[in-house]
Amino acid sequence: MFNKVQLKQVDQESQKVQTITEAMQKFDVRFPVPGSQNQTGSILAIDCEMVECENEIGASVQMLARITVVNYNGYVVLDQYYKPRFKVINYITRISGITPQIIKDKPIYNDFEKQKLQLLFKDKTIIGHTLKSDFDAMEFNIEDYQTRDLMKIDFLKLEEGSSNNRNNMRVQKRCV
Repeated sequence: MFNKVQLKQVDQESQKVQTITEAMQKFDVRFPVPGSQNQTGSILAIDCEMVECENEIGASVQMLARITVVNYNGYVVLDQYYKPRFKVINYITRISGITPQIIKDKPIYNDFEKQKLQLLFKDKTIIGHTLKSDFDAMEFNIEDYQTRDLMKIDFLKLEEGSSNNRNNMRVQKRCV
């Protein structure tokens, strides 16, 4: 038997789901197309993993340790690990999944690697979550009109001060 508080929570939950459903209907969802795995297309999604390093003046900085890029059809365009050029002080393994063994024999992220990524992203729309952090780690900027940052989409954000973040996260998962 539901009490009034439970019924109110169920009603709020169904309103959120309805809002998300309406928003998702505006997106054109496609499935992998045969032969599209070698095409980058005009839309790319990225995710970067960083490690905490100590730079030459002793300051803590986040440096790129992995980048994954997929095309519009869901095919992996790039999945590359990098060894940072500065000393790693925290691999943030719990979040990043990066360990010393994974990156010990990988190329160092340098200007050449940065130029390759800039060329890959040229004239593309880039989708990702907290893209500013990703591009800071890649050490370059990209124009705002080229990005679609999921962190900036209101219905994907957790409600501040919510007593039930687990329910909010469940609603977000339905969007992805």
